[in-house]
Amino acid sequence: MSVSYTGSNTYFLFENQTTNGNSAPVSVNYSNKVAIVKFWGTFDGAYVTLQTLAPQTNPEVWLDVPDLAGDELTFESNGQRTMQDLVQNEQVRAVLSNAGAGTTVNVSMEIY
Repeated sequence: MSVSYTGSNTYFLFENQTTNGNSAPVSVNYSNKVAIVKFWGTFDGAYVTLQTLAPQTNPEVWLDVPDLAGDELTFESNGQRTMQDLVQNEQVRAVLSNAGAGTTVNVSMEIY
């Protein structure tokens, strides 16, 4: 899967995603960045998690991004979250799980 880039620091991790899968990762090229991540569409039982890549792992190890309480950050409906203090070269991806027959999910990430 590819990530589309609008040229204004906004990346679309999923566009009308209908099946389970991982988005291509987005690389944060600057330190101390903030990202606004938006989720919308028809979930039909599906949920989206965000993951970051553990450094220097082979094979790659992806880690779920927690919320401030330390719980897995999972989205089952339209909404948005702020990811703070992203480090330079951080790799972020979205994971869609439990897709239903009517699932059509979008995820965007704006880095500023």
